[in-house]
Formats: sequence, structure tokens, C-alpha cells
Amino acid sequence: MWFRTAVVVPGELTLSTLGSSFDTVLAVYTGAPMGGLFPVAANDQAPGGGPWSTVTFTATPGTTYWVAVDGRNGERGDGVLTPAFSPTDPVSNDLFAAAITIDPDRSQLFETHTRGATHEPSEPAHAGASGAASAWWRFTAPVDGLLVVSTQGSAFPTVLAAYTGASLDSLVHVASHGEGAHSQLALQVVADTTYHVAVDGRAPDAITGTGGVQLHTAFIADGADRFDPLPTPLRLIDTRPELMGVVESADVGTPMAAGAVVRIDVSGVPALAGAATIAVNLTTVNQVATGFVQAYPCASVGDPAPPTAALNYSANAVVANSALVGLVADGFCVRSSQVAHLVIDAVGSFAGTTTYQPLPTPARLVDTRPELSGLSSTVDETTPLAAGEVRRYMVPHAGGLPEPSQYTAVAVNIAAVAPSTSGFVKAWPCETAATPAPATSVLNMRAGNNTGNAGMLGLASSGFCVQASTTTHLVVDVTGVFVRQASAVSNQRPLRLLDTRPLEMGIVEFGSGTDAAAPLVAGQVMVLSIPGYAGVPDQGVASAAVVNITAVGNTATGYLTVWPCDGPTSAPPTVSTLNFRPGAATSNGALVGLSGATVCVMASNSTHLVVDVTGWHAAGSV
Repeated sequence: MWFRTAVVVPGELTLSTLGSSFDTVLAVYTGAPMGGLFPVAANDQAPGGGPWSTVTFTATPGTTYWVAVDGRNGERGDGVLTPAFSPTDPVSNDLFAAAITIDPDRSQLFETHTRGATHEPSEPAHAGASGAASAWWRFTAPVDGLLVVSTQGSAFPTVLAAYTGASLDSLVHVASHGEGAHSQLALQVVADTTYHVAVDGRAPDAITGTGGVQLHTAFIADGADRFDPLPTPLRLIDTRPELMGVVESADVGTPMAAGAVVRIDVSGVPALAGAATIAVNLTTVNQVATGFVQAYPCASVGDPAPPTAALNYSANAVVANSALVGLVADGFCVRSSQVAHLVIDAVGSFAGTTTYQPLPTPARLVDTRPELSGLSSTVDETTPLAAGEVRRYMVPHAGGLPEPSQYTAVAVNIAAVAPSTSGFVKAWPCETAATPAPATSVLNMRAGNNTGNAGMLGLASSGFCVQASTTTHLVVDVTGVFVRQASAVSNQRPLRLLDTRPLEMGIVEFGSGTDAAAPLVAGQVMVLSIPGYAGVPDQGVASAAVVNITAVGNTATGYLTVWPCDGPTSAPPTVSTLNFRPGAATSNGALVGLSGATVCVMASNSTHLVVDVTGWHAAGSV
């Protein structure tokens, strides 16, 4: 029998098969069953010579442990596996007076535990539960707004409660929640008021009422613009013959000429007219040579194009990438460096600039190629990233970017240039280059092909890290910034929601206890529930999720469509989110509206699917 486990905080994990009906052997590994396992601990007979097995080892956060229970000499029977975990560090915020401060300027993911914590005299019963032990946080609102806290990912059933008051004896209950798979509060908070938030267990015993805690937090100031996702993604333009988008007065029918600039006017689209920024998916078809597409704010086709790219393509391939593009007088410009058909789909917009501020001209942050540089590179780097190398970059106050203290995330396009082999790139907020990389990627590339992918990238002390699995040059362009306390929330690190490959699991699969383990078949509609998972709040708090979609293991060319839906019978819109081809994984960032009860994904050909969540957008009202 195989089991899989991970820990939220470091500590000593003991596993025992005591109670099994047969003579067992027990082994623990790291790595991947399909790609090589590395032994951590093993045992045949428990101390004292009993027929059960027991192991104890130091477990580290961010590591997946595979646990095998087998029979000695081929024995079989009913197996029992019991874990016991002792965290390395005590609970730092057990006492009300030691509450951890929640930062109003950026989203946070606190990973801690309540093992060994207590209840203080005169401490209330949080959410009406007797509980076992509590941990405390505090938040002082800088302005009126919405505070969102959630215990998604915690290792035991939790309750949440929020109070005002300066001491336990003077607490005034504000809100509480303790039902369902996790606890969540969305509080309308008042400027200059301090709130205390308690996490406790629903059960009163230390075994089921304490454990690892993940607390997701975000603050959204009143008046911040909201992202307005379209109920159904909309095709704006399609230059292919006999295919039209809503802004075409006549069938274009011919590809864009090399170097030609086209201005897209959305004033006639009621859902987009008057917007400050539009979220689009760009796709090139039937291009005859390797090249790139630029997308940028413009008043006319005569406005200069920026020195950046929104999409990199190779010859004779269908290639897609998402982008946030600022509008000038309801319009933006696109330019292709080579002859190519172009398809543009819209998924939503920002009405103003109090959440997302598009740069007047997109800017290049990083370019590792010789004699080329970016704003984040103080010197010409000249050398590509080596396989596994981590580089940290700062986002400066230059090139039209505002003062870094004004924002907490950036909209970027990350491109791998001339990768030596097929592989992937990771990017994440980091204080230093030693900050651990996430288990997710932002870009998948194939050998020799220039490949880009767009997304929301959070910053830590104005910095971010990148790492490539193979040698490649890297280009990072920025198109705008997400201001602090805004309605766009960037996860502290990307979180894997789903992975349909065998023995690879995302949060949804962990929650259900079932490995998807099978690809989507052609025409199949897969239904995903995103709110309540991977840091995205439920209860109507989020209007859209920021995701990275990857197709992998496909044997034929095809596309994926992702859209809000009410179930598997919902008809897909006539748009695509990702175009894939055999030979290597293909990824694309996407903003997915959450107006339906669920999100649907359909593949035109069989492919495995990986979905990573990098952030979310708050709804207009909660």
C-alpha cells in the first residue's frame, strides 16, 4: 500500500503499522515513483520484536514523502498506518499578547501549527466550539476595506473568530466561522481599528483539534477597482478567411504583414468600452517564420511600439499567450514581426487604475543575452541561466515604473530564448536567492524555440527569483503593476490545484483523496471547483482566479478552452486558452472568471492537464 504525506512546519514524524493484521514492513521515500525514489527511513520489526513496523524521521516543509506498507515474506491482511507529528519549534503566537501581525499591503500565507498550544483563562469559545488550543493574529486596518482570512490547507478541522478589544477580558465578537472543509472570514473592517483573529480546532482533544495551520490573508481597500471578468470570453478579431471577431466590420481574411501595426478599437463592445485595461489571449496561426507579437496602449498606429514582446512564436505552429493591455481612447495596438494570422480573445477588464496600473509603454526588466540589458540588470549579464541556477532581480523605480513601495506584484511576460533542451522556468517572490523555489512552473519551453508566458508575479522586498530546469537565456518584460491593498491578490507562492498525470497530485486531488491519473480525452469537459482551493477564497469573495494552464503528454496538436460554467453540460465558447502540440509541455497564463458555480476545461485532443494558481481578484461586493 502506498501513502503520500507532507508537513506544514518542520518536525519529527513517526509512522506506525501497529494494529495491522499481518507482519508488516515500512519504508519512506522522497522523489517521484515514476522518476526515481530516494530512501529516507525503513523498518521491518518494531522495537521489542513486535510484528508491526515503525519509523521516525525529520520531515521538512515543501517535501513530499512516499510511504510504502508491505507484508513481510509476502504476508497480506488489513493494514493500519498511524502518524504522530512533533513540530520542531513551539507555537510562537499561542498567547493573545503574542499575536502575529498581518500585513495590510500584501497577501500572506502563514504556515505554523497549534501542537502544544493552550487556551488562556477567560479566552472565549471561538465560533462556539470548545476547541483544543488556539493561535492568534492581529490586524490594524489602514483604511476601510475587506480583510479575508482562510485556513485552507490546514491539517485538521478549524474554526476562525475575529474580535475587537485590547485584552481577552474586553473582547467584542465581530465574526466567526467553523463549518465545511476549512474556515473563512471576509470582514468589513474600519480604518485605525485593531482586530484579533483566533484559529482553533473544532474538536476538544489534542489529536484531532490541533495540527498544522495554513492561514491565507489579504486586505482590499474600499474603492479599489475590481477586475470585471466577461461571463463568456469573447473573440475580438480573427484574421483568418471566413472567420470574424466582434470588432471586425468586414472579414479581414488576410494575415498581418511583417512589421504592420493594427489598432483594435473596443468602443463598440459594451462590456469593454471605457475600460482602462483589457485582459486578452493572443494567438498566432500559420506564421511562416519565427517571430513575435507586440501589444501596447496606443492612440493611433503611428505611436511607437515598445522594445518588448507579448507573444513569441515559431514557424508553422499555433501559439498563444495572455496579456493585460492598457487602453488609450478604447484602443490598443498589435504588431507582428513576421507574416502571421492573429486571433485575439477578451476575457475581462479593469475600469480604472486603482488596482492595476498599466505602463504607458511596456518595459524590459531582464535580458540575459549579450549586449542586451533590462532595467533590473545593472550590468550586461551576457550568460544564460544554467540548469538549476537561481537569479534574483529587483524591480526598480525606472522605465515608467512607479516607486516600488506602491505595489506588491507586477504583470510580466517571461520568455525563454534558445533553450538548450525542453524544460521549464520557475518564477516566485523571494527575499533572497536562497528562498525555496515553489513546486510549480510559470513557463514550459521546447528545445531551440523562443517561448513566452504571461502572468501575475508577486514581489518580496521588490524582488523576484527565476530558475530554469535547463540552460536558457531569459527575457522578462513588465506591462503594469498591481498596487498595494488592491483587489488583485497575488499568492505568496504559486499553488498547484490539479495534475492529471499518474502519481502527481494537486490540492483538489489531495482534498478528495483521489489521484486523477488520466488525461482529458478529446471533447471531454472537466469541471473544476476553484474557490476554496489554492488560496482562492469561496463564499463569493473572488470574481476571478489567476492561473497557469499546462498541457503535457499530448500526442497530437490541439487546444484547451477554459471558461466559467455551471456544470459539464455547459457549451464551450468559441475561444481558446492554450494551443498545444506534441513533443513538449505547453503553458499559458489565464484569468478565469468565477461567475459560474464551477470552471470548465475542454481539450480538442487528448492531453494531461496541470493547473497552478498564482492569485485571484476580489468580487465587487461580498
